[in-house]
Amino acid sequence: MSEDWAPRVDRLESRVERVERDISDIRSEQAETRVYVRQIFDRIDDLKTMISAGGKSQSQWIDFVKWIIGGTIFIIVAYLFGTAGGG
Repeated sequence: MSEDWAPRVDRLESRVERVERDISDIRSEQAETRVYVRQIFDRIDDLKTMISAGGKSQSQWIDFVKWIIGGTIFIIVAYLFGTAGGG
């Protein structure tokens, strides 16, 4: 009877190890994502400071900020899909 359970136990142990590795990978990816988000917020704060300091017309700054934010969001989404699909 104990011989019947041995393969099942081995498979379960293998699955547990795989799940633990996956969780560890997800945690490290979350940490990386937090760093990226923090950098984005820092850049937005810098842009706010630059806009309030003057220089170009406000509409040019707004267009520039839209372009930067759009590109940043695109990069994040591409990164997330890339890591979810093949990483």
